[in-house]
Amino acid sequence: MSEPLVQIDGMRALRRDLIKLDREEVPKALVAAGVAVAEPLVGRIRSALPTNDRPPPRGRHPGLASTVRAAKIRTGAAVRVGTKAVPYAGWVEFGGRRTRPHESYRPFQPEGRYIFPTARAAGPEAVRRYSEEVSRVFDRFVWSNRD
Repeated sequence: MSEPLVQIDGMRALRRDLIKLDREEVPKALVAAGVAVAEPLVGRIRSALPTNDRPPPRGRHPGLASTVRAAKIRTGAAVRVGTKAVPYAGWVEFGGRRTRPHESYRPFQPEGRYIFPTARAAGPEAVRRYSEEVSRVFDRFVWSNRD
């Protein structure tokens, strides 16, 4: 039997580190990076949505802008708009015909009116910030086979 041509010292340690990164560090980093990007976007989207200056009628919800929030998801974060009590976010953003709570129509706009244009405009900054946040994880990670 011949001698191996290449020998990798610390292969077990490297494998352990990669498994730890995959199971623990990277998922946490993706969520943290997603939240870091989504939080500033929440304020921008809130300010882009139309508001009604009148106080809401008794027992009614204060409006769509108050429902904008960042939410953690398994692979990062998302910006959510609307709730069960305020189900009309899609209609406000894209338009169309609705029957509840009353018959109304808005011209359909496939690219969106408020939420999607605002998110698209923030895209380059969001990508840069997301990349920085994820890179920090790898910079801070302590490799067990590092000299």
